[in-house]
Amino acid sequence: MNKAIKSEQDWQAEDDARVLASYQDILNDKARLKRAMSAAEKRAKQLEDAASSARKSVDALKKN
Repeated sequence: MNKAIKSEQDWQAEDDARVLASYQDILNDKARLKRAMSAAEKRAKQLEDAASSARKSVDALKKN
């Protein structure tokens, strides 16, 4: 394995470890979990709206 790939994998593993620790912190703090879930739902709605807009644009362009 070349050094660049190993370095990337090491960085990713360290970042993943931080994510897993944060995940446990969030699960153990009910108020924080509730805020995180609310933010995730809001973000999902934003992504759904953006996807819907993109779909409408594509459909309109196909008609032309």
